[in-house]
Amino acid sequence: MSLKHSFIKPKAILTALLVTSVYTNLAGCSATITPEINELVFIKAQEDINLETLNRRKWDNPIVADFDQDGHTDLLLLDHGRLMKMYWNNGQGKFLKPITIRGGDLHGVAVGDINQDGKLNIVVSQGGGAGTNLRKPEFYQIEKNRKISKLADLDKNFVAGRGRGAKLVDADKDGDLDLILPGAMSSKDKQSQIFVYENNGKGHYTLHSRLPTIRGEAQRLKITDFNNDGIFDLIFYGTSQPIKLYQGDGNLGYKNVTEQVLAGNQITHVLGIAEIDFDNDGDFDLFLNRSGEIDKQYLHYDAEEKNLAVAVRNSKKIDIKQIQAGDILKITNFQKVLKKRVYLGKTKTLLDLSKNDWHAGVDLSINHHDANGFPDHSDLEKDSIHIGYLGDGNWRLAALTQFLGTMTLVDVIINQIENKPIDQHSGILLENIQGKLLDISASSQLDQLINTTGTAVADYNNDGFNDLFVVKHGTLANPVKQALLINNGRGQFNLVTHHQIESAGMGTFGMGADALDYNQDGLVDLIYTNERGLWHLYKNSKSIKQKNNFIKFKVSNSPTGKATALGAIVTLYLDNGITQTQRVGYGAAPYSQSFNDTVHFGIGKQAQFVKMEVKWTNGESVVLNSISDNNNSVSMLTN
Repeated sequence: MSLKHSFIKPKAILTALLVTSVYTNLAGCSATITPEINELVFIKAQEDINLETLNRRKWDNPIVADFDQDGHTDLLLLDHGRLMKMYWNNGQGKFLKPITIRGGDLHGVAVGDINQDGKLNIVVSQGGGAGTNLRKPEFYQIEKNRKISKLADLDKNFVAGRGRGAKLVDADKDGDLDLILPGAMSSKDKQSQIFVYENNGKGHYTLHSRLPTIRGEAQRLKITDFNNDGIFDLIFYGTSQPIKLYQGDGNLGYKNVTEQVLAGNQITHVLGIAEIDFDNDGDFDLFLNRSGEIDKQYLHYDAEEKNLAVAVRNSKKIDIKQIQAGDILKITNFQKVLKKRVYLGKTKTLLDLSKNDWHAGVDLSINHHDANGFPDHSDLEKDSIHIGYLGDGNWRLAALTQFLGTMTLVDVIINQIENKPIDQHSGILLENIQGKLLDISASSQLDQLINTTGTAVADYNNDGFNDLFVVKHGTLANPVKQALLINNGRGQFNLVTHHQIESAGMGTFGMGADALDYNQDGLVDLIYTNERGLWHLYKNSKSIKQKNNFIKFKVSNSPTGKATALGAIVTLYLDNGITQTQRVGYGAAPYSQSFNDTVHFGIGKQAQFVKMEVKWTNGESVVLNSISDNNNSVSMLTN
């Protein structure tokens, strides 16, 4: 079922659709897995989008927004150190062939209308060459005819640095979008690299302040409002550093309130944070993805599948002295930052990889004739991989690299090996209770999620309660079945076992995800990615057994036009007493920020619309007390 849209532009504040979706009502299910839950199935949608099939490094989540403002959600996808591509939605449930905006060492991306001219902008945080080439952010403007142009005059007031993230936020409640740029520490600038820039209302920025220094790789940033005062707060997180919570004062100032809000609970190894009002009480709770990360050495051998995952970085060595592989050693998805130097045999013959895409994963089949012997230990080259054939089907592999090198050896037997796993960390659900965040992971059953990296929150079965799609870190040695958890409406999440969302390749590990209804059939779909892997688009399929309804609101600028929709709060009131709340934009990306201006509410089978309210970031609000009964019609609210 497709939906016909006829958007009326003049004076448009928001549009609303009430339609019928197809899915089982799970609001009354028990904490155990039920057959109804397992009817929730997703289909890989490769026919709907022309995604690349080469494994590549990634930086962050997909970027979801209606960039050309035609009523259909588009995608901006970025491969780390390579290309940033736009996928236009053709309005018929498919994406056009992507166009490349630019290449290079690009990091966090934020989307919003920075000068309130009705056109969306893209802010791109650039890497700084490990401190050797400090750079400023770039700005782009997207016309409604899909023309994309660089705005060259906006970077003069910015401090050059090692960019990591980009977040647009109305930090002073005046309606325009200020900008926070977290960066990595630089030897050329010893001050903090967490920059807060103020928007003058016309899309020009001046440096307001620098937030306290963030050590390690804890520049990941979640924008939320944990004390529910209408002023945005900040949470910095990442790796082994404890998360830090900063309360906004409404004037671009921030105070560290970590101790008070978390009641002394130190939470580390957080890789993603998602807002979810899981209990429909009107405030935003938080789900935290947590995982160990590949630090110096990583080995995982799956004896049943006979696959060995290898990763090494920070000039630490891995030496596997007995690998049974026969006459040919097979390696899949070998990736290494910068030069892929592989030496074969005792003579250290350099394997010619010049014809391969240097940025993509490489599959190797090494014949024993080309790799006889192994060099002396003292002859190993730095920042390289050494492979040698020892005879009788046995091989040896040693790796010593500064930047992360990863690979998976396929169909090998290793009799004696000590796995070197990443640390294990469980997911955390923090319930917001009057501005304090209480850990309820055990009672919600979300502590069962071990080592996850990203989340997409949505009501995937349209029953009126937001669910979780969670990306797992994985072992690199096996395909990974991702996690889909349905909110049962009583404070627990139940695992779906037959959803069919899987990362089929090896040598990859988890990253991020986002939710969208790209084909506008009323069922929320998914796009996610794996680091050193692929982008994956999955279509939410339909069950014919029961039907759940949904309502969608497309939010525009405030009535006066002074505030954009980004960050606005939409509250839906139903006749069954349930109230649902969502924030426009702001997915769970650590470094980037989407801007999906359409909010989707599942309402179950029988619930009826009572009213809805939109509150913009500058305090303006609108209440809608009626909605059209025409399932495919558009109701327009004007001043």
